[in-house]
Amino acid sequence: EPSFHFLNLGETHYPYMLDPKSLPHISGVHGVFKRMDDELGQASDDRFFDDDQMKDLHTQQVKTVEYVDQVLDALISKAPVDTHFIITADHGECFGEGGYFGHGPIVHEKVLEVPFLEGRKR
Repeated sequence: EPSFHFLNLGETHYPYMLDPKSLPHISGVHGVFKRMDDELGQASDDRFFDDDQMKDLHTQQVKTVEYVDQVLDALISKAPVDTHFIITADHGECFGEGGYFGHGPIVHEKVLEVPFLEGRKR
């Protein structure tokens, strides 16, 4: 009998927590940050993360995508023949492009890059 299953995986969202030991963590970060504000709410020219931290965050996010890929491979291998899969995301992510980190509420090329795969297990 046909059925529909929706999986919403959070591993690929900040803080990309497969290995949290060396990552900078900002509580409540879900969107885009171009710079930090000081305690008084005054804009600062300081970068939110330095280049090394941004590189580490990007590397960790790639690791989470590789992990999810393995999980999906295991799921697909267990699915019956003729199962149709669609794999996509709701947004991309900035890792320093234009000085931004994260996603929305901006329109940036990297935020609009969204994977889309579909196919049927044969």
